[in-house]
Amino acid sequence: MTKKTVRAVFDARLSGIQVAGKQRNAIMERIDKEETPVKRKISTSVLIAALMIALLSATAFAAVSLYRSAESGAIQQARQALFEKYGLTPPTLGLFLADASYQGGGWNVTFTPFAGDVFDKGRMGEYAVTLTEGKASAVEWTHDATDPALWRDRGLEALAWGQNQLLLALGQKQEADAANAAAHAGVDKGEAPGLPMEEGMADAAKQALMEQYGFTDATLTLFSAKAIASETSEDGYIDVIYTPDDTKPLGMIGEKMGRYYVTLNPASGEVVKVNWSEDSAWEDKAYTQSDWGSAPAYHAKLLPWMLELFDAVEQIAKPYGLNGPDSMTVYDLGAEDKGAHDQLFRDAGFLPKDGYYRTIPGKNDISYEEALKIARQVLMQDMALTEAQLDAGKFDGEHFPYQDDMAVFFFFFYPAQGPEHYSVLMDARTGEVQHVDVIAGGNG
Repeated sequence: MTKKTVRAVFDARLSGIQVAGKQRNAIMERIDKEETPVKRKISTSVLIAALMIALLSATAFAAVSLYRSAESGAIQQARQALFEKYGLTPPTLGLFLADASYQGGGWNVTFTPFAGDVFDKGRMGEYAVTLTEGKASAVEWTHDATDPALWRDRGLEALAWGQNQLLLALGQKQEADAANAAAHAGVDKGEAPGLPMEEGMADAAKQALMEQYGFTDATLTLFSAKAIASETSEDGYIDVIYTPDDTKPLGMIGEKMGRYYVTLNPASGEVVKVNWSEDSAWEDKAYTQSDWGSAPAYHAKLLPWMLELFDAVEQIAKPYGLNGPDSMTVYDLGAEDKGAHDQLFRDAGFLPKDGYYRTIPGKNDISYEEALKIARQVLMQDMALTEAQLDAGKFDGEHFPYQDDMAVFFFFFYPAQGPEHYSVLMDARTGEVQHVDVIAGGNG
């Protein structure tokens, strides 16, 4: 799997997460800047250290052995060095992008600010850690030479932003985001209310769609109808517009379903014209139940298969107390059911790059439960989270192909308090941790 494909996977993964758009962009920026991880044999010293941590841990996860890729281990060690020397914490270090390279028998790990315009990247500076023979031989910051009197106890006007200034900046951004969200809560999206539609008009519009496009009563349930004064026809005419039902999380599918327009003369009840927004995109060829999802637009003749797909999805959703597509997104499901969900879509011709990339763990993979234990332990070790914090927050995990020879478990963790989000990526077969990250709240 190339970096471009990985980015597409993560882009799809993040599209349904309820985080601020700018936070989502920050995550995507990380993926764009990272190289596809290369599997390296981890050193004996790293293995011994991981085993000692597992054996000495007094938590409920003491039996979990924590293994890391060499790159992940280097980044974790570099983070710890920055925590110790500069007093940084996971939320503030989450404003920086970590990049590790192996050169001359050691690791060079850099932390570059990637926050948006509200953060002053120049004042944040960059951090660099050199690891030689398993130890941090150099730990540096762009502003090491700046007189601490000019920044340490000052606010955001300081010439350099250390831990205190980063916390201030995060706090201000979070307050601004909260105020902006409150100001826009319940704001009208600007759509004009529909006109009253008499029963005869609704029947005429419905019959026109059935005759011209092959709709049925069942497939029309995927749409909602609204009447408006026609902007393209003579005065007094109305347009009945059928749009994909926004109570269903159709996402990209809804966009490719398009809109149908039926223009009526209300005085006579005559249907003046009928058209579909996707007429020019539609390729009228012999689609089947196993490839209709690949169509450039979803004509009404494909919608019976869509209904069958949704019925199958509903069977997956039922154990969660959900009502299929009407009340769920894939993120409501457990890891294995996410894989089963996406397989249904792939079997209908949808592509992994469209967001249907999750898979069911294979027989040679560790279990989801074991993967979750590893994710919890690595967050306790790397990000200083406690068991109580992990229990109070929410884990969202999934399984998917990552490289040609590797499938992974990927976890997002959302604390009950705090806007930051954490992620853990691990080899699904061995449990080896490939990447651990924190995305600080308020990026952008």
